[in-house]
Amino acid sequence: MEDKNNSINGKDFIIGALIGGLIGASAAVLLTPKSGREVRQELGLGYEEAKGKSIEVKESVIEQKDELAKKLGEAREKLQEGWGQIRNTMSNKTLEIASAADEEIDQAKEALEEAQDTLAEESLKKAEQIRGRT
Repeated sequence: MEDKNNSINGKDFIIGALIGGLIGASAAVLLTPKSGREVRQELGLGYEEAKGKSIEVKESVIEQKDELAKKLGEAREKLQEGWGQIRNTMSNKTLEIASAADEEIDQAKEALEEAQDTLAEESLKKAEQIRGRT
């Protein structure tokens, strides 16, 4: 928000400088009892002064623009670096979770196979016991 206000102030300054220069030049023409040549010289000086100030303001605006562009570029780089770190961290965490899930699945499979083997053995024993009674 502050940058927007600064650009508005710069624009307002330029407009104010130009309007002030025109008003000053007009007042000089209308209020001074000088010859036409003297008035033209003063107007020329006023024009040169206004031109010089306009150039200064232009250079200041260009400097501010360049500085802002540099800051935006730096912010962009930091954002890209941060996003890359987040992406890498998320990728690593996803791999860790997948690996842990695979281990849990393998353990569950082993426990299921052991349970099936135990159940099969117990079923065979029961079947033998039943056959032995008959």
